[in-house]
Amino acid sequence: MPMNKRLQLLALLFCFVRLAAQPSITAAVHQPLVGDTLAETYLSLPGFVAGPTGPGQIFSFTGASPSGSVMQGVFAAQVGLPPWNYNLMVHLTDGVSYRDAYFQASADSLTDAGFDTGAADFTPFESHNPTMKFPFPFAYGDSFRDPYSGQHQSIFGYVPFVGTVDVVADAWGDLVLGIDTIPDVLRLHTIDTLRETYLGTPVMVVRECYEYYAATIRFPVLSACTDPLNGGAYSFYSALRTGLITAVQPETQNPMRVYPNPFQGRLRVDVSTDGVLEITDLQGKILVARTMHAGVNELDLSALPAGAYQAITRSGGGTWQRLLVRE
Repeated sequence: MPMNKRLQLLALLFCFVRLAAQPSITAAVHQPLVGDTLAETYLSLPGFVAGPTGPGQIFSFTGASPSGSVMQGVFAAQVGLPPWNYNLMVHLTDGVSYRDAYFQASADSLTDAGFDTGAADFTPFESHNPTMKFPFPFAYGDSFRDPYSGQHQSIFGYVPFVGTVDVVADAWGDLVLGIDTIPDVLRLHTIDTLRETYLGTPVMVVRECYEYYAATIRFPVLSACTDPLNGGAYSFYSALRTGLITAVQPETQNPMRVYPNPFQGRLRVDVSTDGVLEITDLQGKILVARTMHAGVNELDLSALPAGAYQAITRSGGGTWQRLLVRE
């Protein structure tokens, strides 16, 4: 075979393999389940730029740092109550404010049924908003438009509204968040347009979001949404506790180093002091626990299936964590 034909064949093969690796959102990846723990770490991301559309992108947010407290909650089974229609609820709180989110989850779609939110000494704000987030599976290039209607409840009474949500999976690639790199994430670009009449005045609120989903992580790795109540500025959170505490410290101050990452079975852990190492899933369930001695420790983790995990070391010097990817 002529050399140029071989090169063309290799190029086509590379493109096929790369495109075949593009992620999609399936029910197994995102659909909330009873007992799932969700932790939203609010982030500071100065100068946010969503980046280009298309395949094979690098989404780089190396400057991500924690901002404020973490809201945590556990999904529970619920029975729909008028005017709500939902079968799952999660109560998220940071100890002061709270947000209750309601979902109608099925085998092939996820619907955002609404939420209510509030803080100590404030009147709760309720929204009934039956908006489909996306159908399953949802892959690069997929899009849909979903109309909705509902009502707000606040100190001013009930305010009816109508709207549309437009969603497109417009890019995919590798996401760099702090010091962690998460491969093969799918980016969803969402525009939510809500119309209502508030105190006799027609109001239109447009909210734009970029959400990044990893193929093996149930909840969005990163969400960036405009905040209509804050002049349209973006607000950010990560539903994945990566290495954000270590991400904002110089590498020389981190007493734990894990490599290679991603790994294929064997993992080396370099720690500066004796302690305990835990390998957990992304919901915090401990899968492996080992005593670590100062220096290089080698672990056989070949029994773990491919996916994302957390490595956590605990010693007299503190607690440190890192995201791990098993290929």
